[in-house]
Amino acid sequence: FAFYVAVASIWSFTSFMLHLNAFPQQALFWNEALTVALIGSLVTYYHFVRVYTNRSAGIGLYFGYALLLVLAVLCFGGYIVQYSYVVDGVLHHSLGISIYFIGGISLAFIGTVIFLLIREYRGSIDPIDRNRTMYLVAGWSVLVTGSYTNLIPAVAGFPLDHIGSLINALIISYAISRFHLLDIKLVARRGLVWFFLISLFGGIYAGMVLIGYNFLPSVPPYSVVIAAS
Repeated sequence: FAFYVAVASIWSFTSFMLHLNAFPQQALFWNEALTVALIGSLVTYYHFVRVYTNRSAGIGLYFGYALLLVLAVLCFGGYIVQYSYVVDGVLHHSLGISIYFIGGISLAFIGTVIFLLIREYRGSIDPIDRNRTMYLVAGWSVLVTGSYTNLIPAVAGFPLDHIGSLINALIISYAISRFHLLDIKLVARRGLVWFFLISLFGGIYAGMVLIGYNFLPSVPPYSVVIAAS
């Protein structure tokens, strides 16, 4: 779970840096990192769900990590993202035909996660356990909806994946606090909740900066950051 949180944080950070466009000449790099982090979030969440549902690592998990490694090499080698730039806070980019490959692989992991969680929900008679599972389903659905906007040209330029990640973090935080989602000691659980909350408010702040930067393109980025503070 900690591994998933780390990867999801990297995903959210790369999305923030890309849409902020504080370093215009680095837009291509941040887009490449965002693509890898997005798939990494799907694979590590799938790993987490397998553990949550008491399943050992299968061939799908090994395939996922191998695929992630190949994708990282291709992305940073310049074979995936064809171009990337930001104009007035809106991202313009193209993945070429790779978008269909990435979309198909993503859909496979998304569907498998939903299948495992629904199966866990239907196979449990404990109402608390069923509630925990449904919160994971809800959070995952929001995250997936936000992340898939990167593959839709009409809305790909907006940081909706960042927003989806924040909402998922809030849902998981509530499930950890209210339904003891993770079987860890109380102190550790509270610490994890505080970590999520700090990440959430940090994300809200980042969102405010992005909104200010989008609506006030003529204002220097550092001024927007100071005003949001």
